Amino acid sequence: MVRQLIKGAVGYVKDQGGTIVKAYPTVPRGKRLPPVSSYMGLPELFAEAGFVECARPSQVRMIMRYYLQ
Repeated sequence: MVRQLIKGAVGYVKDQGGTIVKAYPTVPRGKRLPPVSSYMGLPELFAEAGFVECARPSQVRMIMRYYLQ
């Protein structure tokens, strides 16, 4: 389901003429991610979709981008 949402977001931005899609996933620090943090997604899922890390403002936050061509 999450993979489909990511794909849909990328498709929407592309259809609107956008050039970059940004994501702010949570980096898990333990075996389980608290529900309050999981809605932002996990870095691995965005990486699988072609997003690349561009910044890490904290230990648990990552900024990732998908560049449309």
